[in-house]
Amino acid sequence: MIDVLLITNKGDITTDFVIKQLTTSKAKFYRLNTEDILTKVSLSFNFHKNEFILSDNERQIKIDLLKIKSVYYRRPKLPNIDHNDLTNGEKKFILNEISNYLEGLYKILKNAFWISSVFSIREAESKIHQLQVAKELGLNIPPSLITNEKDFAIEFVNEFECIIKPIKTGFIEDQGNEKIIFTTLFTDKKELERVKHCPTYFQKFVNKTTDIRVTVIGNKVFSAQILSQEHAETKVDWRKAETIKLKYEKIELPETLINLCIKLTKRLNLNFGAIDFVRDEVGNFIFLEINPNGQWAWIEKQLNYNLSYEISKLLIDGKI
Repeated sequence: MIDVLLITNKGDITTDFVIKQLTTSKAKFYRLNTEDILTKVSLSFNFHKNEFILSDNERQIKIDLLKIKSVYYRRPKLPNIDHNDLTNGEKKFILNEISNYLEGLYKILKNAFWISSVFSIREAESKIHQLQVAKELGLNIPPSLITNEKDFAIEFVNEFECIIKPIKTGFIEDQGNEKIIFTTLFTDKKELERVKHCPTYFQKFVNKTTDIRVTVIGNKVFSAQILSQEHAETKVDWRKAETIKLKYEKIELPETLINLCIKLTKRLNLNFGAIDFVRDEVGNFIFLEINPNGQWAWIEKQLNYNLSYEISKLLIDGKI
């Protein structure tokens, strides 16, 4: 009997770390790469017999979904519909049906323990919601404005030196290639004329001494300091370190901040969170955002935090 279901895609290396731990613990798990739906994998929801079955036709496995204890939700992808005899409209219809099919799977598994619920993740991805909750809890947040009103934007950038960043996704697809949208220092006020065309996220630029990534897993907190200010390229956004080897260090956070990080994830109904802070020149910890399904394997590799063990343990226990 399968106890743990991991929902992701074939290229998700992070899930491999968890699988290694689950295997060591001799847990009974199944990795569902959602691109395999229609080819290797099928889902059947039989309401007449009250049977909800995941079938792996290649491995000859049938899983009773009602007996799944825990779910690790990572990065599912829709399959590639490459049938030449289908129109683009028909392909779009099929993908929409598969998307709704997967939504049904998530609902059927609602009584399982999730890291984390897909519905909680979606709500928590809202930067507006994040900032509201973080402020209510007492976290320090920079002055922030999200708007498509030019006059408000002008007033804000006249008051503060600003960065701009996306409200939600950090990627844009251009001619089939996925490009990262980095946090950028705002310098050209003439660009404010374009604010009316797209909601824009302005935030006061913080003169930081370091970036901090906090990973919350259940009630445990793991903190990493990213020495981003040692290089000009990474002073605004440390993710620009494509050709630079950044240094990382473990860091002890104040107990009050640790508790606030746990409270934030709980308020957002998450069992995992990757939280970004910066530390300003006087030592204050400034909250930037929480990624409810962020990457963490790089921290495990850089600093030997046993994050995969902590995640696998929660999945095996089925509770915090």
